[in-house]
Amino acid sequence: MVEIRTTQLQSQASSSSSSSLTQSAPPRIDETLIANEVLGVRRGYKRGVGPKLKGATSTSSTAASLPRDPLVPDSELRDFFSQTQSYLAAAHQREAVFLAQHDAKRQYFNEQLRYMSSALARLVPGFHMSIQPSAAPDILPMPPPPTLPLRF
Repeated sequence: MVEIRTTQLQSQASSSSSSSLTQSAPPRIDETLIANEVLGVRRGYKRGVGPKLKGATSTSSTAASLPRDPLVPDSELRDFFSQTQSYLAAAHQREAVFLAQHDAKRQYFNEQLRYMSSALARLVPGFHMSIQPSAAPDILPMPPPPTLPLRF
């Protein structure tokens, strides 16, 4: 590449010196010409982009196509979606039951704490018990959701 650039500079210098001695503009270096000479030019290839697109009638391909996954039949997808919807409905119902149970227990325990606090306040002068809100309920995990059947 250095040799090409040197050759280019020498040819430009000799042509510019013979045409006009009064001009002192620096010689231009054609970098695309250098790159094409060093790297070569391929037909049907656009530098920086890749292979040029060919017409629909072209039978050859430069890129190997990847094997496609087999399609899942519609009936299996319908079964999977149905199972998933049932699972989600059961999960939401289970969550609603646990939250209702938790609210009922929390209300019962809050009433018990208020009763005990008022009873102790009457028995022990100056007694005051602050009631802290309870933490979120522990919800047991659901079984794993349905999965698509294994293929091949």
